[in-house]
Amino acid sequence: MPCAALKLDHALMEFGLSPNKAICLNFGASTGGFTEALLANGAAKIYALDVGYGQLHARLQMARGA
Repeated sequence: MPCAALKLDHALMEFGLSPNKAICLNFGASTGGFTEALLANGAAKIYALDVGYGQLHARLQMARGA
């Protein structure tokens, strides 16, 4: 799991938040560390945005029919 995903996992636990079944927006998605954490925590749909092109990891682009 990428460092960004571990950071988000910790923040979700620390603040008692859950993206389970939520529609989420990830600004500055880059390679998708936060996107991966949102998927792992049950997000229903994730919009991953970044000014860069083609950065999101291929496995995340195809995750659950993205």
